[in-house]
Amino acid sequence: MTTLTTRPVVIVTGGTGGIGTAIAAALIDAGNAVVLTGRDAEQGASAVERLGEYAVFVAADHTLGETPSAVLDAVAGLDARFGDLRGLVNNVGRRHNDVIGEH
Repeated sequence: MTTLTTRPVVIVTGGTGGIGTAIAAALIDAGNAVVLTGRDAEQGASAVERLGEYAVFVAADHTLGETPSAVLDAVAGLDARFGDLRGLVNNVGRRHNDVIGEH
């Protein structure tokens, strides 16, 4: 049985939308704690409220090509509270409305 102090941590990028939140819920059900990242703080707060005590949100725009230190700080905080970082689910999606090429 996994206890509060032995849950491994998984980062879920793009974790505030439908697929990301579903991934996070499945990870929590499997005994993990999750760090959700996303650009919208309101969506992040809503996702954490639905997911419960094993989820935290960190605002991060991964389309900028860098990992904000806040994400790493959140992981460190969860490491101390739960367990070690064990995984990353890269669920970031980006839509382009431009033409990719002519044919």
